[in-house]
Amino acid sequence: MNEAIIQRFMSEVAIGDWNECWLWTGPLDKDGYGERFKVAGEKYRPHRVSCEIAFGPSSLFTLHSCENRACCNPAHLRWGTPMDNAVDRERAGHTRRGDAHGNRRLHSSQVAAIRERHRHGEPTRALARAFGVSQTQMRRVVDGIAWKGA
Repeated sequence: MNEAIIQRFMSEVAIGDWNECWLWTGPLDKDGYGERFKVAGEKYRPHRVSCEIAFGPSSLFTLHSCENRACCNPAHLRWGTPMDNAVDRERAGHTRRGDAHGNRRLHSSQVAAIRERHRHGEPTRALARAFGVSQTQMRRVVDGIAWKGA
């Protein structure tokens, strides 16, 4: 990255002490991450740009140790694998489960009804059809693999 891009980038970061979060002062997206920053025609999240400036380019994920999605302080950033990202997300309590999961097809009340109906002999194929999910997913629900806490 050339010096002009770095200067343009840093002009949008509120730099503080090394142990503090350096906040992106540009717009934030709905999830609290900095809106994309353009570098050579491509757009990147600001925390990724900061990590690349500090540590060089990588194909890995950019992870925050501070849990502040708007933070661009390289002392709070590191490269990590998708598994590292999943572990961090789980540890921070950001993993959405059950009714809070955005892609869910069923609600917890439906899961309880499904399990009750299955206990009374209704086959997974009929339940899958009735609730609009695949038979494989229905099997995961009645076996307690999916919706473990419901």
